[in-house]
Amino acid sequence: MKNFLSQKLIAFNMLFLMAGMWFPPTELQAQESGNSTLRRSNDELIVFNRSEVVSSDEVIRNAVVIGGDIQVDGRIERDLIVVGGSVTLNGEIGGDLILVGGKLIAGADALVEHKGVLIGGPFVIDSRGTFNEDLFQFPLPGLFSFLSGIKLWMTHCFILMRPFAIAVTWTMVLAGLLLLVNFLTLILLGNAVDQSVKVLEPKPITTFFVGLLGLILLGPLLILVTATGVGILLVPFFICAISAAIIVGKVAVYTSLGKRIGHRAGANWGNTSIAAFLIGSLIMFLFYLVPFLGGLALGVVIPLAFGAILLAGIQMFRAEVDFPAPISGKPLVVQPSDAGAAISHSEVASKAQDEPQDNEADGGNGTSSKETPHREKKESTGTNPPSYNSEQAHAGHYERAGFWARIAATALDFVLVFVGLKILGLIDGQGGFRYFILMWMIYHIALWGWKGTTVGGTIMKLRLVTLRGEAPLWGTVVIRSLSSLFSGIPLGLGFLWVGWNEERQSWHDLVAGTVIIRTQETKAAFA
Repeated sequence: MKNFLSQKLIAFNMLFLMAGMWFPPTELQAQESGNSTLRRSNDELIVFNRSEVVSSDEVIRNAVVIGGDIQVDGRIERDLIVVGGSVTLNGEIGGDLILVGGKLIAGADALVEHKGVLIGGPFVIDSRGTFNEDLFQFPLPGLFSFLSGIKLWMTHCFILMRPFAIAVTWTMVLAGLLLLVNFLTLILLGNAVDQSVKVLEPKPITTFFVGLLGLILLGPLLILVTATGVGILLVPFFICAISAAIIVGKVAVYTSLGKRIGHRAGANWGNTSIAAFLIGSLIMFLFYLVPFLGGLALGVVIPLAFGAILLAGIQMFRAEVDFPAPISGKPLVVQPSDAGAAISHSEVASKAQDEPQDNEADGGNGTSSKETPHREKKESTGTNPPSYNSEQAHAGHYERAGFWARIAATALDFVLVFVGLKILGLIDGQGGFRYFILMWMIYHIALWGWKGTTVGGTIMKLRLVTLRGEAPLWGTVVIRSLSSLFSGIPLGLGFLWVGWNEERQSWHDLVAGTVIIRTQETKAAFA
């Protein structure tokens, strides 16, 4: 029984996936307008999305019906397979009857010479009907209605490339539920929607391509996370988080569209205006109803939504980790490598402000105005940085690390982690790659969060700091480590970005708001 079901279900699945549910509308119309000979080859009957009758004087070798109904008054020499349709049987089937997601009405003259497998229902079988071998019935009362609704959606929506159609009632109900979900999202997550609108409005094209890139990278990222073994438990939560993010982004897109329309009409709506959201939702719903244009509109909205929430999330994260200014009140900015040991912009600005104040205090005596900048310049050119854990890390005195220095540090760390796993015997076998990825992440998160550098970074005299020259929080370190997956997926382009970016930041540095700097104090890092 098990082998029989496996063979038959495999056969019908192959037919189901490869056949005419995916045919374009022109082919379906040709099938409907033509006669039955267009669908017959060597007495084989294959029907997609329509009904067929085998008359009492007709003999068919095999018959496959997908998304349609069939009435058999004649004889089918071998098998009859029906998916998502109904069977009226008053004739003979010389082989097996396979019915999935449909109903069966078998009359008194019905004859099935081999097995019958019926999934769905209802099944009305006359007591005088004959099944020579076993008859397996699996009643699923709602399956026929469900598949009928899917069939209707395929015909009126999928083939015409639109998500909704008035003729498909359940899509109208779904549209209403989605509107309710979007409205609740606007009310409950107004701050996230507001930030997304602010990101989207000035740079819609950039937002679109960021979202498109993010969607492209989601697949490889899921595969990579799943490959670690432990990460497979996080996949459902990851998918839910992505879906929720896209919902928030879509609300932002609809609201932004409504704001633009309202602006043209002279209205001045805010970023989380309910009126703007409703107008934008109505306009997009009308687009979704138009054949071909509806699919195109949805294909634009989803990348826009995902890009908006990604960029807004990055900005909100940076705001969360934006530490207060150091004790001196002078915010420090890490300078690019071409500036060498230049003084931070904030210190230069403070000198310009201090000079006239000193002159006033001395009653016009110029000695103070000359001594003060000289003293500050002398202090700013020191080479010994304070402790990494101090509140004020003068990162402005150090140059940013270049591409080759970072590659060298990464290579040293790679050798260290690889050799360690090899000694422990964890790198061998099928799970070696998963262990390596997992330990690589743990290694970097632990050392970046604890010391701000790795063993390779220590040897190359490198250190991880925020853009204000301060020690990153553990949350920043975790975000940077996870974001490095995005840098590595597109052939390592995110890592190579350091060589082209004037700020010497990789993609994961840009996401986390961090930078790698050179420092002369390395011995104390692991003391």
